[in-house]
Amino acid sequence: MPKSLLRSADMKGFRALIPQSKLDQVLSALHEAGAAQFREISQEEIEREELEEGFYEINSIMGRMEEIQDFFNTTDKKTTYELEDESLENILDSTRDLLEEVEPKKEELASEKRRIEEKREEYHTQKNLLSFLEDIDVPLNYFQSTEKIEILSGKIDEDELDEFMENVRENLSEKVFVTSFGVGGTRIVVLVCRKEVVSDLRPILYRFGVEMLELPQSDKTPKQFLEELDDKLENLKEEEKQIDEKIEKIKERKAPEINALTEYLEIEVERLECLPLFGRTESTTIIEGWTLEEELTSAEEAIKEATEQSYIMRTYEPSELDVSETPIELENPKFVDGFEWLTHMYGLPRYDSTEPTLIVALTFSIFFGFTLSDAGYGLVILAFLLPSLAMIKDIFSNKLAGIPLLGTLGPYIAGARHMFRGNPRKVMIAGGLGTILAGALFGSWFGGKLGELVSVFSPLWVNPIREPIPFLKLVVFFGVLQLAIGYGIGSGRKNILRGNWRKVILEDIGNALLIIGLFLLVFCVVGMGLKEFGINYFFPKLSVFDAFNPLAGGTTLVFAYKGIFFTGLIMAVLGNLTAEGAPMMDRIGGAVNTVYSIIDFISNVVSYTRLLALGIATSVIALVINKIGLIIFGALYPATFSGALSYVLGAVGIIILLVVLVLGHLFNVFINTITGFVHTMRLHYAEFFQTFYEAGGEKYSPFKLIRKYT
Repeated sequence: MPKSLLRSADMKGFRALIPQSKLDQVLSALHEAGAAQFREISQEEIEREELEEGFYEINSIMGRMEEIQDFFNTTDKKTTYELEDESLENILDSTRDLLEEVEPKKEELASEKRRIEEKREEYHTQKNLLSFLEDIDVPLNYFQSTEKIEILSGKIDEDELDEFMENVRENLSEKVFVTSFGVGGTRIVVLVCRKEVVSDLRPILYRFGVEMLELPQSDKTPKQFLEELDDKLENLKEEEKQIDEKIEKIKERKAPEINALTEYLEIEVERLECLPLFGRTESTTIIEGWTLEEELTSAEEAIKEATEQSYIMRTYEPSELDVSETPIELENPKFVDGFEWLTHMYGLPRYDSTEPTLIVALTFSIFFGFTLSDAGYGLVILAFLLPSLAMIKDIFSNKLAGIPLLGTLGPYIAGARHMFRGNPRKVMIAGGLGTILAGALFGSWFGGKLGELVSVFSPLWVNPIREPIPFLKLVVFFGVLQLAIGYGIGSGRKNILRGNWRKVILEDIGNALLIIGLFLLVFCVVGMGLKEFGINYFFPKLSVFDAFNPLAGGTTLVFAYKGIFFTGLIMAVLGNLTAEGAPMMDRIGGAVNTVYSIIDFISNVVSYTRLLALGIATSVIALVINKIGLIIFGALYPATFSGALSYVLGAVGIIILLVVLVLGHLFNVFINTITGFVHTMRLHYAEFFQTFYEAGGEKYSPFKLIRKYT
C-alpha cells in the first residue's frame, strides 16, 4: 500500500563522497543492491571521471562474445557457471582463452552454413527456371549458343505472346526462328538466329518485356536436371544436419562458459559506462543519484560496506530545480496497479504532479461498462480473460477440437487472448466487471430478451432503449463529477505538492465550484428531476437569464446554486489576476478566458454523452442479432410443417440459430469492446487529464544487476 495517494513514490536525492580507490567496490555493491539511479554530477566546475583505457577493448571483446552467443544460440539453455576469481583481469584472460578456442570453429561453421545457403539459393533459382521447360525432352545443351548461332530463351506473359510472335515474324522474317512452350499465364519463348541479327531482335524483346533466361549447360534434359537438383538439395540438407550437430556439440559443452563470461563482461561494461557521470578530485570520487525513500538505507549500507565506512553521504528532497529530472516510480494499491499501463501510455507524470491511476481505475471501469452496457458481454469478457493463456489453448486444442465451429475458431481466440496479457488483461477484467454491473442495471443480457422471460434478469434500474433520459442524466452527472475532481483534487493535489496554496484556493477550488455551480444552474434551466435516482426533487425551472442573473429572485436552493457558481467564477478570475510573475496583460487575458471557459466546460461535459450513445448502440445491435436469428429460425421451421420433416427442419434451424447468435454476439463484443475502450480512453486523456495532468516524468531505472548465468 502506498504511503500517500495520488502521487508517485517518494524519491530522495543523494551525494556520496568516496575514496577513488574504493570506486570499483562501491559500483559493484550498488549494482548488486539495485537501489540507486545515477545522475550526472550537477556542479560543472568539478572534474569528471573518464572512461578507462581498457573500456573499448572490453566492449569489443564483449561484442565478439555476443556474436558467439547468438551463433550457437546458447541463451536458450538455462546454465549457471561461476569463476573462482571474478576479477576483471581473470575474466578477460578466461574470455580470451575461450575466444581462441571457439571463435575459429565458429567462423569455420558459419562459413560452411553460408556456403550451403548460397548453394541452396542457386539450386532453387535453377529449379524455378527449369520448371517451365520440364516437358521439353531435349538436352539443355541444345539451348546454348554456338560461334555463329545465337539461341535466346525467355519468359513472356501469355497476353503478349501472339503479338510478340507476329512482330518477330513480320520484322525479322526468315532471319529468326521462334517457338513457344508451356501453358498458363507465363510462356517460354526460344529464338534462334545468326549472331548479327541479335542487335535487331533485342528492341523487340525489350518492348514486349521478355525476361531472358540463363539456362545451365548440361547434356541432361530439363526433367533429368531437375531430378539432379533435388538430389543436390537433399545432400545439402545432410551437410547442414552434420554442421548443426557440430554446433550443438559445442553448444552443449561450452554454453555455460559462453553465457557466464558474456554476462560478466556485460556487467563490467555497465559499470564502466557510469564513470563519466561522476565527479572527481585528487583522491576522491563524487557520486550523485536518486533512490526510493524506502531503499535509501539499502543504498547507504552498500556504500558503507564497500568503503569500510570511509565515505560522506548527504541526502535531500528534490528541489524545484531538480524536480523536472527526478525519476518516477508509480506506487499504487495492488488491485489497481494494472491501470498504471494507461498512465504510462499517456506519459508519466512529473514528480511534483498528481498521479491519477487510482481515480482512473474506478472511472475507467465504470465508463467502459457503460459503453457496452450488456451483462452477458461482460461475462464473455471475463470468460475470455480470467483463464490463463495455457488453459485457453488446452480447451480449444483438446477439449473442443472436435466441435467444428469452436475447433476452427480456437487458434484465432488463442491468438486474440495472447494480446491481452499482464496489465491490459487486468484493465479489461475490471472493464468486464463494470460491464456486468451496467448490464444488470439496464437489464441487458445478450440483448435484453432474458429479462422478459426471467424476472431475475429484469433491469435493476431502467431500460435505456425505452427510457434513455435517466441514462443521459447519469453520464452527465459522471462528467461533471469527474471534471470537478480533476480541478479540485487532481490540480489541487499537484499544487499542494508544489506548495502553491494561492492556486489551490483560488484556481483549483474555484474551477471545481465553477463547474459544479454551472451545471446546477443548467439543471434549473432544463427543469431536471431526480426521481429516477430515488430522490423526489426537481430543480426549479428558470430561464437562462434568471438562472445566471445574480440579482434575480428564486428559492433558497437557487440562491445556493448561484452562490456556488459566482463564488467559483470570482475565485477563478482572482486566481488569474493574482498570478505570480505574469505580465498584467496576461493576467487580464487569463481572467477573460475564465469566463469563456464556461463554454468549454459545457462542451467537455457533453462529450460524456458518448457513453450513452455507445451503450444504446451496443444493446440495439444485440437486439438486432437476436431478431435476425429468430427470423431465420422461423423461416426454416414454419408452423405448417409436421412429422419427421418438422424435426429435421427444427434441428437445422436450431443449429443455424446458434451459429448466428454466437458469431453475431462475438462480433458485437469484439467491435464494441474496441470502440468502448478507445472512447473511454479518450474521455480520460482529452477531458479528465486536461484539467490537471502534467506529463514529462522519466521512469525510475535503478543501476541494478540482473544475473541469469552467473
